[in-house]
Amino acid sequence: MEAMSDEQRVFLQMLMSKNIMDASGVKMAHRASCARFEANYDQTNLGQFVQEINRNIKPVGIEIKKGLSEFTGSSYYALVNTYDSDFLKNPHLATYTVNELELFKKIVQKIVNGDGEINTIQAVNLTDEIKTISKKRMTKKEAETLIESLSTAGWITIHKGKGIISLGTRGILELDQYISKTYPLSAINCNICKRLCIKGQMCSVCEDRAERPEDNTKLHLYCAVRLFKDQTNPKCPKCKHDWEHQIPRQA
Repeated sequence: MEAMSDEQRVFLQMLMSKNIMDASGVKMAHRASCARFEANYDQTNLGQFVQEINRNIKPVGIEIKKGLSEFTGSSYYALVNTYDSDFLKNPHLATYTVNELELFKKIVQKIVNGDGEINTIQAVNLTDEIKTISKKRMTKKEAETLIESLSTAGWITIHKGKGIISLGTRGILELDQYISKTYPLSAINCNICKRLCIKGQMCSVCEDRAERPEDNTKLHLYCAVRLFKDQTNPKCPKCKHDWEHQIPRQA
């Protein structure tokens, strides 16, 4: 295995400083890191560039993963922990207190086992359900501060004006293993892109017939838009029954 080049190290440092970057930011970082060391830059070579970095960092339990926003379909890249699926052992969550991690776990649980989102007031009130070894109870104000912090870091998305919270792209990428292991009945992959789908549309006919989670048909909003584009009578891609959901104009 070849060691990382200087431009790859700088690129990795840029990503580590941000934790998650959108596609345009990643392309700019790729170009800037190559320019710094006068290395050959080919914008079509980004995938191979990232793969070479991953070959070097995977042995230490981290990896650059590409994901899509469940609401817009926009591409993002995040440096994620792959070493341990244990929520409390994720090194990227090491700065949070025991109470904060327990609240975050509760929020994730409600989002995954619900319809992909949670009301912000409900999220704050989950402090009443926290049971930890810490004797100090978490206040509502501390919960509000945590939620803002998790949003800033990309773990969750706060939909301003709607009063709801969903998992952010970073949260889904980082917690993919944890969610799949902890909530196997709710962790359903999108039938189109095959990625974990938390917020999406599900076929009720397939759901009624399903004997296993994988028997369901669930689509990301942006995947539904692409699949049913220009269709006047969309059908479920699996059971072929009418798709009962309204197709958004844009994901």
